[in-house]
Amino acid sequence: MKSGFVVCFFLLLTVLSSRGQQVDVKAIEHAIKNPESRFFYPTLLKRFNSLDTTLKKDDFKHLYYGFAFREDYSPFEMDDLEKRLKELNYAKNFEGVIELADSIDHSIPTDLTVLFEKSYALRSLVKKEEIVARSKYNVLLKAVLASGDGKSPETAYQVIFFGDEIEVLSALGLKIVERQTILKDNRFYDVWILGKNKQKLEKLYFDVTIPHKFEEQELIKDLKDNN
Repeated sequence: MKSGFVVCFFLLLTVLSSRGQQVDVKAIEHAIKNPESRFFYPTLLKRFNSLDTTLKKDDFKHLYYGFAFREDYSPFEMDDLEKRLKELNYAKNFEGVIELADSIDHSIPTDLTVLFEKSYALRSLVKKEEIVARSKYNVLLKAVLASGDGKSPETAYQVIFFGDEIEVLSALGLKIVERQTILKDNRFYDVWILGKNKQKLEKLYFDVTIPHKFEEQELIKDLKDNN
């Protein structure tokens, strides 16, 4: 499904060769919750949805990672929804994809898989709205790619949804052999073992601490509520 879908190829090569910048999650949380900040999330999201062309790299970074601190953030629940979108696209039920994606996008606007599957469906139906979904996908994907280079735990790509790992791997043209999850220095990493590739990479690291920590907090909360 990804074949023929170009995602800023030369930019991706540049990002892959660079080290990237680690994400200061605490600073982002503070900024997106501060009404006086230019990154205040409701204002930032409104600009994003209105296709504000003055948005910069930092804005997209705060949009993507800042969503992890919103009430609607629930990463594990997205797995089934993302799977359903892919199944609908595979079955060529493009109208169904758009309907489901719109219902998700209303409350969860930064999931890369949702944006890609919606864009693919719109493109298949030759709808002009495809450029909007594709543009949103591209700028958020770039924000993730700017978070590291994936070559080590210290420079891992940082994601807030597990499905976004697949989007990065696919955008970089990398084939997957297997995935391992490791815990190092109290942080969670998914390590993807790769097939033969032009970049000569054997594995790629993703920091998945944010979704795992969220799940831990939810479990603790449930235990307290039940006591």
